[in-house]
Amino acid sequence: MKKIFLFIIIYLLINLGFSANEFLVVKVQTTALRAEPRFFAPVKIMLKFGDQLEKLDFQQGWFQVKTLNAVSGWVHSSAVQPRPAKLAGLTQGPKTQATASEMALASKGFNRQVEASYRQRHPEVDYTWVDRMLNFKNGQAAIEKFLKEGHLGEWREAK
Repeated sequence: MKKIFLFIIIYLLINLGFSANEFLVVKVQTTALRAEPRFFAPVKIMLKFGDQLEKLDFQQGWFQVKTLNAVSGWVHSSAVQPRPAKLAGLTQGPKTQATASEMALASKGFNRQVEASYRQRHPEVDYTWVDRMLNFKNGQAAIEKFLKEGHLGEWREAK
């Protein structure tokens, strides 16, 4: 009788789509889902903060994942973290949510309050160029050219 009961439970779990797969969540503002596990592999799609991914494999710092829209690719481990468990019964009070940029800064220990405090303590610092640099955008081709010419990253010469 116990064997039949165990068989039925296993059968139901398999047929009801039980999955022991692990899930990850994007922890940075944006990151690329790449075709191969390397930084300058072609980009399949861009992922944003909070996107959920199913973990398929792991190789040398890269997770092979599948998005909720069934797009598979590779994302660097520095851009994701295990999906936190939701304990809805334990949450009380009003629900609030930080923006993606606030979360990206907070994960680095930096937020608007820290910046405001620093600016107040150091009024002599000129932030003009910092603010301008935040608006600089370089395409992947320009970054790859820079790394190749400088023999950096994947193009580093063996010593």
